[in-house]
Amino acid sequence: MQVNLGEKSVRMLHDAGIHSVEELNDLGAIEAYLRIKQQGIAVSLNMLYAIEGALTNTHWNKLDRVTREALLIEVDARVSGSL
Repeated sequence: MQVNLGEKSVRMLHDAGIHSVEELNDLGAIEAYLRIKQQGIAVSLNMLYAIEGALTNTHWNKLDRVTREALLIEVDARVSGSL
C-alpha cells in the first residue's frame, strides 16, 4: 500500500482488512478508522486525522479545525447509531 502513512498505521489498516489505496479511498477516513477500532486496536483520533490527511495529501496536523470537527461529528454519529 503506497499512501502517506507510517508503517505502524499501514499495519493497523491491514489488520482491519484494508490492503490497498483503492480500498482506503473507497471506504474513506471515517470507515477505515472505525474498522481499525472494531478490531480492538487502541487507536487515537490522530489516526483518523492521519488517514484523512493521507487521502487529501495533507499532513494530519495541518488539517483545519472545520475538517477535524466534521470528522469528529460523523464518527460520533456513526458510533451512536445516528447515521
